[in-house]
Amino acid sequence: MAASVGVNLITVLRALDELERAGRVRRHQGLGTFLARPRIITEPARVGSLLGALRQGETGPDSMDTRMLEMRRGLPSPDVASALRIQPDAPVWRLRRQRLIDGQPAVVETSIIPVALAPGLD
Repeated sequence: MAASVGVNLITVLRALDELERAGRVRRHQGLGTFLARPRIITEPARVGSLLGALRQGETGPDSMDTRMLEMRRGLPSPDVASALRIQPDAPVWRLRRQRLIDGQPAVVETSIIPVALAPGLD
């Protein structure tokens, strides 16, 4: 690549490092350098569908499915209780879900919901 564009090899390596840090390419030892999927930028505090955030306009996936991996009731960690502004002894639901985008595994999501907000969730 360096010879084809007339630059030093170090310049090409630095450019590839920058592209990798920016999420534009993926590099795999012994395999090569590949274009990466665009990064998904979301706002966790914003209400809306994950599929809508993934679409980002007209392009993006057509379907998203969810598989429940785990659902259990327990007590929150001190950090979670503080973040949710609940008492440390207030029970919570812990949900782990796998999101499939166009049939391919894409996201594993963990949600912690106070039982007081969803008592009949199970």
